[in-house]
Amino acid sequence: MGKGKRHSMKDKSDSAIWSELKAGEREALRVLFERYYNELLQYAVKLSYNRSLAKDCVQELFYRIWDRRTFLGDITSVKAYLWVSLRRDLFKAMSRDEKHFEPEDYLSLMKC
Repeated sequence: MGKGKRHSMKDKSDSAIWSELKAGEREALRVLFERYYNELLQYAVKLSYNRSLAKDCVQELFYRIWDRRTFLGDITSVKAYLWVSLRRDLFKAMSRDEKHFEPEDYLSLMKC
């Protein structure tokens, strides 16, 4: 794949990239990952206060999207889909993870 195609992929809308991802275009996944990874990670860290868990959940989200790409439907907002999916996954992981903070821990962190 040439650099010209990579550059043009970055210029596409989220909806166009989503369509290409569903069609099996790996470059589409890479572009979405680069576009949203840092924001998603920051969001997950704010929710969980656990950077390691946050990183795992964000990476797992992109892995799962790629793994299930043939079953993905059309969506109106890729960004909203990513945020809602991450929040759901993060809360599931936190409920399974005995090492996550309790609500009282969040309050003590906020006072620092």
